[in-house]
Formats: sequence, C-alpha cells, structure tokens
Amino acid sequence: MNDHQVPRAMRRTVRVLGHRRGKESFIYSCDNGCRSRNEFLHSKMYLFSHTGAARDVVMTGSANMTTNALIHQWNDLFIKNNADTMYGVFKGVFEEMKLDKPAKPLYEKFRIGDRYQLQVMPHPHTTRRNDPIMQVLRKISCKGARGRAGINGRTMIRVSMHRWSGDRGAYLARKIVNLYGEGCNVRVMHGSADAKVRAALTRPSARGQVPVRANGFDESGDGVIDRYSHHKYMVISGHYGTNRSENRIYTGSSNWASRGMTGDELIFRARGRGYVRQWKGNFDYLWAHGSRAITYGRMRAGFPGSEPRIGGPLWEND
Repeated sequence: MNDHQVPRAMRRTVRVLGHRRGKESFIYSCDNGCRSRNEFLHSKMYLFSHTGAARDVVMTGSANMTTNALIHQWNDLFIKNNADTMYGVFKGVFEEMKLDKPAKPLYEKFRIGDRYQLQVMPHPHTTRRNDPIMQVLRKISCKGARGRAGINGRTMIRVSMHRWSGDRGAYLARKIVNLYGEGCNVRVMHGSADAKVRAALTRPSARGQVPVRANGFDESGDGVIDRYSHHKYMVISGHYGTNRSENRIYTGSSNWASRGMTGDELIFRARGRGYVRQWKGNFDYLWAHGSRAITYGRMRAGFPGSEPRIGGPLWEND
C-alpha cells in the first residue's frame, strides 16, 4: 500500500495480518515509492492464484480499493483469468515492490506474448522524445485504416484521462490535436486539466478544434470537483505502424502528467477488437451520459462556466 493515506481499513488489516513482509500474509506501506524513492506507490494490481474456477487471475487498471473509487469516480479494470505467463510477470513486479527499495532497472518493459505488454515506472529523465506515450502516438497514421479497424478509413483515438497537466500533459495534448488535424477520428475527455493542457487542447488544428469534454463535476456547488473520471486509458483502432487494421487499448495507473512517470506506475497494453469494443463502449457511454461541454475561457473559479478546482476530501492525492 502507499503511505500517504492510512484509512481505517488498513489499520484493521494490520491488526489481523501484521506488517512483517517475511511472513506468509502481511499488509505493508511502502516508504514513498516501493520500487523507488520518488513520489509514491500509485500502481493498481490485484493478483489471485486461485479464485472460484479460475487460476492465475490478473486485474489492473485505475481502480483503488476505496469507497471513493466506488461512489465518486469512474474506473476501469482489465481482468484476465488463467493467465499464467501474465500472472508471473505481475507477480515478479510485486516481489520487487515488496522489497521497498530502488529496483534495478527502475523502468521495465515486459512483452507478454503478441497481445499484451506491461510497462513499469518510474521512467527516469522523461522527455518529449523518449516519453512512452509519445512513442505510441508517433506510430499512428490517420488515414488508410482497413478491415475491422478505424472509422470510415480513419484511425480512431479515444482518450479518457483523470489528471492531464503540466509540460508533459501539454506536449501530449498538442500531439493529439495534431493527429486530429491530420485526419484521425479523435475524441478526448478529462476529469481535470490544468491551464497548459486546456490551452493546448483548444488550439485550432487544420480541421478545427479537437472534440473534448470534461467528466469532472462540481455537484455540491462549492467550486470543487466531487465526481470525476479516474481513468487513465487510450483506445486506438486503425493504421498503426505498418499495420492498417490494428486494435489496442492502453490502461493502468499513469496519468498524463509529469508525476505519471516518476512514481510506482503501470501502463498496460492489450491488443484485440474485443478490448477496443469494450473500452470504446465505456467511452461512448460517458461521452453521452457522464460528461459535459467545456467553456474554458478566462473565467475565475467559482463563477458560472468556470472549471471546478481539484482538491477536497473526494479528490485523491494522485
């Protein structure tokens, strides 16, 4: 567990299991990050060697084990049963985390067959050139999608991002806008975006402004977000690299912000039309029923039309 939140559930579990990592069962809070000393543990993985009829179960995505995650956030989990190879990779990462000391190397990339990939942060010295997400976006071609991929020959991109901020968030936003200008079918949503990202997302492209909506809401009227997306996913379908009929999703714990690279984070990739159908279905539902139009402008927080602030008891420190 991370050490920046110590809820009652953790205290109760310590009383039952203890925190000695040498024992068969334990609960332990890392000192800041588990595999590093930067930031904190932000990964979300749940592994079960045997549950019901399934063995070697892997679950990863954006969902924390909190009431807040259940009631105030939209979250996702990728679930794979009987996944012995994948389970072994995730279990190895857990064993590294269990040591609570810097891993060597800090950044790791695991290829799990042809369909799956796991990237484990921290990613030291991240720049626009070596950013793992920028490397994905650079391989997208907007036209020429074929087969059962893309939309009307155009590559489809969908992004639902919890926190989108800082210089890193801005250059990722500019790349998304450029891809829209090049002809990609793009829609993006965010729970909260800072001024740099908002400016980048509203910059006109050759085709006008990229379609963007917010899925962060101030329902109490106090100017602070209290219902919002906690997703960190991207959906790609179409012309990717040399493949004109690619279908893939990226999910995990890493926000499109500088802190998304510096702490204990996961980026998980899964390939397949079925995954794209499910995550795009979730995106379309939220676009239609759980998001709102944005009026960025120059309005001050707390005034009609302004963006609600992050913070408060319902905004987790991530």
